[in-house]
Amino acid sequence: MDITLILDASLALSKELAKIYTVEKNNLLLVSYSIDELKALKEELLILNPNLLIDIYQCNIENKEELNKLFVYLVINEYKINRLIFNMDYSIDKNMINLSNEEIDVMMNINNNAFISLIKHSLIDMNEARLGEILYISSIDNDTPLKAANTSFNNQLIKSLTKEYEDKNIKFLIYYLNKSKTLNNDQAKYAVRAVNALNKNKKEAYYSFLTKIKNNKKRC
Repeated sequence: MDITLILDASLALSKELAKIYTVEKNNLLLVSYSIDELKALKEELLILNPNLLIDIYQCNIENKEELNKLFVYLVINEYKINRLIFNMDYSIDKNMINLSNEEIDVMMNINNNAFISLIKHSLIDMNEARLGEILYISSIDNDTPLKAANTSFNNQLIKSLTKEYEDKNIKFLIYYLNKSKTLNNDQAKYAVRAVNALNKNKKEAYYSFLTKIKNNKKRC
């Protein structure tokens, strides 16, 4: 069964994306560490489409064992990922020299290692079907050097994969978002912009404030 896999499904933007794909009749697997948030979201989505498969799965993707169990869960249920939405960022507000090795490991595991594993698993399904979409919500408000390095790595990975799979019907989109500035704004409009950009097969997209800055620079 084809599914849209969303992580972290408990975040506001992820919830709005889930609503869009529910209306568009896409089966969903919603993943988050917060099971209560997932249950509440599932109930809300089933009101929009009671006949849709909306599955939830509690997982701390920083933990490799839990992440592997997620992959086993996908196989057992015969879920095939045709769309991956990765909307996860983890940052510890400390100077580099004050970070413990354990804290560095946590940031790397969530922001990079889990991201790579999820993309690999998704591409296996997408490559077989010769169809798929990967949406990476990329934060531009990187508050620490390590977080900035995490984000830069993920951006370059997506760009490289875009070239590698350009002859297949697999879309990749990096959606740049200043999460701290947009946190209290209407997340629905950002979700719509991301989906529209993906549907238009754009490789990169920006939220409106950043687009205005880019346009102003061009005019100068």
